[in-house]
Amino acid sequence: MRLALWAGFIVLAAFSTAHAQNDAKKSRQRSQIVDDSSRNVYGPKTTLWTTEKNLFYNRKNSYVRLDTLIVNYHRCTYVQRFNNFDKDL
Repeated sequence: MRLALWAGFIVLAAFSTAHAQNDAKKSRQRSQIVDDSSRNVYGPKTTLWTTEKNLFYNRKNSYVRLDTLIVNYHRCTYVQRFNNFDKDL
């Protein structure tokens, strides 16, 4: 009798947890507002910059796109950055 009671209790508990999990899966919905994982929102075409001087003088249309070119990146040493001019005193 006791074994049948425990078996019935285990079956009832398993059924109720499975039913609760199915209800939770049905009620969940993905957020439609924040979708940053599939799109590149912040890039060189969507990010603009300006200077403090332009903001101070309230200049309109002074925002420009980011420059993505790497200028003089190959000049990694101190001497190369200053056009190979070096003074050794």
